[in-house]
Amino acid sequence: YPLSLHDALPIYFGLRLRGDSMSPRLNDGDVVIVRQQDAVENNELAVVMVGDSATCKVVKKNKNGIALIPFNPDYSPMLYSKSDVEGMPITILGKVIEARIRF
Repeated sequence: YPLSLHDALPIYFGLRLRGDSMSPRLNDGDVVIVRQQDAVENNELAVVMVGDSATCKVVKKNKNGIALIPFNPDYSPMLYSKSDVEGMPITILGKVIEARIRF
């Protein structure tokens, strides 16, 4: 079937960050630009839905589940089992490709 122009172009969106879990690299009020995709590689920065909340974290997947890792060492990783991923659900919205920081 013929592809439309919309089918060929990636979808991007912006998300304004709140909080300091990603400091010092990303801060409260910064905007991340995200390429919409449903999977990322290990150690990539992504926007992830956890239940009904979006979070921006480094994603680490393993055979037992997924860890969402903040840059700020004052925060612990968010660890989820495979059943958590399915039950909550936990969904990758996209890969962060750019940050627009505020001075």
